[in-house]
Amino acid sequence: MLRSIILSGLLLSGVYTGALEDGDDTYNKGDIKQAIVYYQKAADEGNANAIYNLGVMNAQGICVKKDLKKGLEYYQKAAQMGYRSALLNLGTMYEEGNGVEKDYQKAMKLYREAANKGSTAALNNIGILYRFGKGVKQDIAEAIKWYEKAASQNYAHAFYNMALLNYHAIGVAENKAEALKLYTKGAELGDADCQNNLAFMYRNCIVVKQDYTKAVEWYKKASKQGHAMAKHNLGQMYEAGAGVPKDIVTARVYYLEAAQGGDADAQFKVANMFEKGEGVEQDIPESTQWYIRSANNGNDEAQLIVGFFYATGQGGLKKDIYKAIQHFTASSNADAQKNLGVIYKDGLGVKRDLNKAVDWFKKAASQGNSDSMYSLGQIYDNAKEFKDAQFWYKKAVKEQHILAQENLARLYETGRGTKKDLKKAVSLYTQAAKKGSSYAQYYLAMMYYNGRGITKDRKKAKKWMMKCAKQGDSDAKKFLAQNKF
Repeated sequence: MLRSIILSGLLLSGVYTGALEDGDDTYNKGDIKQAIVYYQKAADEGNANAIYNLGVMNAQGICVKKDLKKGLEYYQKAAQMGYRSALLNLGTMYEEGNGVEKDYQKAMKLYREAANKGSTAALNNIGILYRFGKGVKQDIAEAIKWYEKAASQNYAHAFYNMALLNYHAIGVAENKAEALKLYTKGAELGDADCQNNLAFMYRNCIVVKQDYTKAVEWYKKASKQGHAMAKHNLGQMYEAGAGVPKDIVTARVYYLEAAQGGDADAQFKVANMFEKGEGVEQDIPESTQWYIRSANNGNDEAQLIVGFFYATGQGGLKKDIYKAIQHFTASSNADAQKNLGVIYKDGLGVKRDLNKAVDWFKKAASQGNSDSMYSLGQIYDNAKEFKDAQFWYKKAVKEQHILAQENLARLYETGRGTKKDLKKAVSLYTQAAKKGSSYAQYYLAMMYYNGRGITKDRKKAKKWMMKCAKQGDSDAKKFLAQNKF
């Protein structure tokens, strides 16, 4: 994922004397509170480095209560003095809307000032603004120009950004071999994103010979830097025994670390672990909280599950149809879209809205969801728009949907929306009857009994009517009692 540089850590390099140097010494010894005293003294004397350091500590909440407003004020003071790291961090705050209103043009101005003073991170960030068209017209060629400037000075993350463009063919021709080279260079320079993606390429044999050992090696390097996705991937390698001896315990440790680091897929995995009691004591409320975290971080399947919990009041959550709708809507999962269709079709906790139901069913149907195809058929069937009903039933029948087979058979049997075709009706009833549909068994029996669309066969009629009766169908029982076979 392309991201701007976040607030950097303390910049304690350079040759200084007096209060700043004392602050650096005490900070490096772990006495942060005393370091703040020295930095404040140096700041009062007009030292830009000290002012910047106080900005970082306030913005990040290092040994003081996090205060973005105060951090911003310190950055602004240091930036006015031309301190490049302050210009960079101030630009990032405006780009991300962190403590200030988003302002991409201000961010660009600050990044350019920082770049002019030698900040390679700023060169990279200017590239990102052009890449995404933030405050400027999107221009991939211009983005690449800035990434290359940063990369020429060995700024590791610039290699990652260029590799993404080549890998995904964004503004350039797809070139996974070039992406591999760029990821390798960035990984060697220590960029965790490059290390993770390079491992992925070795793991999945992408323009390079599959090498699980190298994949594990690079995942471990990224993991040591706290890369949550790499930890999740490493957990998968240990779980599968790929490149390392199979070790479920170690896998679960990595999954949990990745989940705590904010990786949505790892959070989903941990939720599943607590739900099933795999390697941990079963804990449904804990499982639900991990599903919620995963959903909030964008995991589609978690959105579906949390939405289901809110819709049904399961998982320890209080039933809340509006929160269910919120989670279902945030998911691109076909089942989530189907559930939205059902909610609006049946008016479950909301006003019934067939137009919205149709919209959501169509989205799910476009992903191959046969239940949604059938539901669309039902809606049109009930509205006596039989041609549209037939269209959707046919789609669902291709997916072997039993209820659609029943209803399409009925349309052929009655000639609604289509030319009456008893043979097709028999064929569809037979398919559904063999799958256990009592409805289809009853009507197939009647067609055999009366010789409609098929040669009259009372034995087969009795066979299917008995199957239907065994499922408790009262009409079938009554027919068997009143008729001779």
